Amino acid sequence: MEEIIKYISSTILGGFLGYFIRLFIEHRLAIDRIRENIKITEFNKAASEFRASFAPQLAYLKGLRSTEGSNGGVEETREYLYDAFIQFHAAELCKFRFYINDKDIPAYDKKCDGYEEHLYPGFTVDVKNQSPQEYFIDQINGLLNFAK
Repeated sequence: MEEIIKYISSTILGGFLGYFIRLFIEHRLAIDRIRENIKITEFNKAASEFRASFAPQLAYLKGLRSTEGSNGGVEETREYLYDAFIQFHAAELCKFRFYINDKDIPAYDKKCDGYEEHLYPGFTVDVKNQSPQEYFIDQINGLLNFAK
């Protein structure tokens, strides 16, 4: 009889212990899921703000490309993009950097530096017979690829 009571009490104790361990593990997993969802939500919000900051300039470049031909308005385009860079894009590029994976940061920094460098006077577009507008559209789309 005494052994039956030991067996039953140890079974009950093991059941309670297993139940509480399961609750603890489920709680920790739920917290991890919540943190991951918050991280994804924050990235999506930052990515949409990042993409939206470039939308007016992309619309301008696409409109300019269709109206002025292949090489029209090089200096005006550069000046417009440089002003937009100073007012909007520099801050957005810095803010969005915090959401980039650590392994992608060098590539992101290189794209950012290349985009900024090409906004200064003296840069000539002779890559693959592109117009300046097409070149800058490609540059901006390269930056926006990090926001996917």
